[in-house]
Amino acid sequence: MQTTNVWLASTLVNAPVRNTAGENLGKIEDVVIDPQTGKAQYAILSFGGVLGMNKKLFPIPWSSLNTSRTRDYVLLDTPQDTLRRAPGFERGAWPDLDDPGWQRRTDDYYGIDRRVVGNRHVVVERRRPAGRALSVLGGILLVCLVLALAWIAYLVSTRGWDRAREDIKGSVQGVAYAAKRNVSGGCIDQ
Repeated sequence: MQTTNVWLASTLVNAPVRNTAGENLGKIEDVVIDPQTGKAQYAILSFGGVLGMNKKLFPIPWSSLNTSRTRDYVLLDTPQDTLRRAPGFERGAWPDLDDPGWQRRTDDYYGIDRRVVGNRHVVVERRRPAGRALSVLGGILLVCLVLALAWIAYLVSTRGWDRAREDIKGSVQGVAYAAKRNVSGGCIDQ
């Protein structure tokens, strides 16, 4: 696509669109520009159809689009099923893109809040939940797993597979016995 931080219209038209799962969501057919502000409002996305024929067109709020890290496609964080149910139109039956009711329905579907302040539209985007970061517990479990695998690799390399297997089995049984003893209240020395 391109390597700068700006988007050229010539690179956007026919640019492939994918979601974060890597699914193909079609391509950008056109861009809708607000003549009063000069800002892009929607990307018109073609998606669906059979063998490229009868593709339905979907208006995507501009603020919902991003570039991929490699900048070779446009990123839309929407599953294919959600896009299939999105408000769209047939190629030969374009709606009135300036109709406030149509804009509100389209924006509401994607969670975009466009408020009019004075006589200017102001976009109030809902905050998207942060990406699925690794939780603290997940991080601890991952570190434990890595340490356990390193310990197993050390045992196998120093003692051979058969002896390492017996050592691991004995360790697991010892941990299970200690856990059982702690649960039953037997951790008091007599």
